[in-house]
Parts: sequence; C-alpha cells; structure tokens
Amino acid sequence: AWSICDMPDLEDDSFDAALAVMALMDCPDYEGAVREFARVLRPGGMLACMICHPCFMYGTLGWEERDGQHVAIRVADYLQEPITRTSWQFGAAPDCGDVEPFDAVYFNRTLSSYLNPLPAHGFVVERICEPVPSDEACEKDPRLRKYRGIPHVLGVRARLEPG
Repeated sequence: AWSICDMPDLEDDSFDAALAVMALMDCPDYEGAVREFARVLRPGGMLACMICHPCFMYGTLGWEERDGQHVAIRVADYLQEPITRTSWQFGAAPDCGDVEPFDAVYFNRTLSSYLNPLPAHGFVVERICEPVPSDEACEKDPRLRKYRGIPHVLGVRARLEPG
C-alpha cells in the first residue's frame, strides 16, 4: 500500500517542494515520512508542513474559564506519546445530526519528536510559525476566540541541504 511513509513510485530527487497540511500528525511513522520527503526532494527543495500544535492538543485536560472567557488550558502527560483512538464528528458540518461519527487515531508526539528528525534527514528549519485567528475570524466565528492565547497549529518550513 502506498503511503506518505513509503512512496516507491516517486523517483529520488524529483520534486522542488513538498507540502503536508494537517497530515503528519496522523502518520504512524513520522520519521519514515521525513525520510521519504528527503529522498524525493531535490537538494535545496522545500518541505512545508502544518500540524495540530503538539504542545496544546493531545495532553490537554481542558480549558479554564474566568467570567465566561477561556483564559488558560490545562496540559498533562505532554511527554507521553501514546497512540489514542477517539470517536469524532464534524461539528461544523451542515445538518451535523445527519453526519455519522467516525474513529480517529492520534499519534501523540512532542515538539522535539516533530522537529529533531528534520535535521537528522538533512533538512534545515528555516521558519516556524504558530498562527492564531485574526480579529475578523473571531468576529465571524466566536468559538475561535479561545485560540487567540494559544496556537492551535504549528507550521514549519524546512529546506533540504545540498549534498
């Protein structure tokens, strides 16, 4: 079976860029995926990825509220890296009552587990971003306000070193 961790149909050094948006945190063999990106990218090629922020997602125990506002998040067991399975449903989908829940598997990793394999496979990290919702986005969807204080996602841009 073809996967992000094993792309046998793609030739070595055949791409200038690779983009992985909200995919690597669902990958059972993250380091294998990084190794495959390094193999298929040309020297100097760019890898850009966006994942759920590992510091605030999987060890999260919940939000603390003050006066009806989310002011803090409780985090525990961050250093644990278990594989967890949960039932999930698209809550913002139209007629979400008609949408069946499905199982989702999470491969909990720390920030260092995501970043350290990059230089180990020849990448230089050029930029890290932790975007938060804009004021305009929060006006359109007030549920996003709680993410003004912590980043929900982590973005990384890395370049494959020549030679």
